[in-house]
Amino acid sequence: MTKIPCEVIKDLLPSYIDGLTDPVTNEIIEEHLSTCAECRKLYETMKEGDKRPPEDPIEIEFLKVTRMKTNQRIAAFLAATLAGILLVVGMARYAIGKEEPADRIQAYVQESDGALTISGTLPDGRAVRSVSCSEDGELLNVTVSSVAENPVYHSTEFQEIHAAEAIRTVAVNGRIVWQDGRTISARTAAVWETVHPYVGDMSANARTAMAAGVPQYFGPFTNELQTAAEPYGWTIILEEPLYDRKAQELQMDRIAAVLIACTGNLSEVTFRYSADGMDCTRTIAEQDADAMAGFHVKDAAESCALLQRLIEY
Repeated sequence: MTKIPCEVIKDLLPSYIDGLTDPVTNEIIEEHLSTCAECRKLYETMKEGDKRPPEDPIEIEFLKVTRMKTNQRIAAFLAATLAGILLVVGMARYAIGKEEPADRIQAYVQESDGALTISGTLPDGRAVRSVSCSEDGELLNVTVSSVAENPVYHSTEFQEIHAAEAIRTVAVNGRIVWQDGRTISARTAAVWETVHPYVGDMSANARTAMAAGVPQYFGPFTNELQTAAEPYGWTIILEEPLYDRKAQELQMDRIAAVLIACTGNLSEVTFRYSADGMDCTRTIAEQDADAMAGFHVKDAAESCALLQRLIEY
């Protein structure tokens, strides 16, 4: 038999002592130990240092069974945890419900015989879970929660009737939908939420301009502010030429009135633009906006109904 190097035998000794080598390997190791004093001495030293009792087949089987049961318990726990998570998600989606975003609700208010009828429709795939009302002075808050449509909750419509006495404003999920007998559009509600006191706040200006529809009607634009001295001004510079000059200039007047109404210390709005191959400038002052609207436009910052009237004119 070819002599096995001592280095190989030394590497195999730990496994040999633990009983992990096969019979053929055992025979090779034992043959080497019978002829090599150095490896035999190392083997005796290593064996002396291993005080563990010999492995009992019964004990080994017991450990296998115990490990299997432990793994089964872990698997059962994980399965139960996953089932619990799915149950919670399912309940949240199909039973518990959540407050529906206001901009996804089509809401209507009608006043008749001293009562307010608040009705609405949810988007496809959502069903009404509950509707509740609470009064805060002259404000009636209606809260609509929804779930995914299912056999239990499947109606996408809701209706509540409430006494109209002392109620001037109705809000559905935080958005004003009615005030002083006037229906408030989603656009008006969005503009109303951007009312701010200073034209020097450019980020607030941008929110008002977006809600008022500047990019919608005119495309991209840049701004210049005049805040060094009164009257404070805001210049909107349109980057694209007008394609329907008459209609778009009328829209400038309307939007300027809204910007003046929603910006506390703003006195005038100027549009700079190109039309019919010419560079043009159009300025709408606060008094011009008042004359067009038929009331003091600054009052619209205090009344959503007046802001609706201003946007509609």
